[in-house]
Amino acid sequence: MSTLNTAVTTQLNDDNSLISSGQVTSTSQDIDRRGNNNTTPPMSHVIIENSNVVTTTDNNNEDSDALEKDLQKNAARVMNHMNRDHSDSVRAYAMAFGKDPRCFKETEHATIVALDCEGFLLDVTLTDGTTISKVRVPYQGKVTAAKDLHKEAVSMHRLSYGKLGVWFKIRSGYYQQVTKMITFKVYKEASKRPLEAKAVTVASIAIMFAGGMIVSSRIKKLR
Repeated sequence: MSTLNTAVTTQLNDDNSLISSGQVTSTSQDIDRRGNNNTTPPMSHVIIENSNVVTTTDNNNEDSDALEKDLQKNAARVMNHMNRDHSDSVRAYAMAFGKDPRCFKETEHATIVALDCEGFLLDVTLTDGTTISKVRVPYQGKVTAAKDLHKEAVSMHRLSYGKLGVWFKIRSGYYQQVTKMITFKVYKEASKRPLEAKAVTVASIAIMFAGGMIVSSRIKKLR
């Protein structure tokens, strides 16, 4: 910092010498124009800005490298889990957020093949059998550590289905999945009390049956 201050002081002294000698005559106008960002700032200001930018960039690079290493340690586990257990979500990611325009209407199947600090990379198979490699699907929230990936995956599941609309939810069995998730959570809590667990089971079966009937009738109407 002392070196920087010395450089700034030297530059300002040089500027003052130029002004005193008459080689620079429009100092007040330059100051006004600099306030309006109409002229190039003095070298001393550039030096300070460049120093700050370099420091900030270095810090950002270090943070990005650390995040990338953290993500790659967990990448294989996350990708295997998503591709194996949540292939419906991965397909929805491609349709809702895939950077290739064909993904929205033509995605038949999608697989996560990589992830980084920016988002997922998917191999997307289209309805005509064509495969598009490494389609970028950006994170929709903030991922600052590998532990954020689970929360982001759940959030993107909801966001993608929300973006694709009600009819997509019906056709893809979204509501049945939601019912199963709610049922499992409630049953888990009620399992400590056997009588309540039985009641929950009966009610859940009735809800799933009713939901299935509603979905079937709506699909028939669409046809």
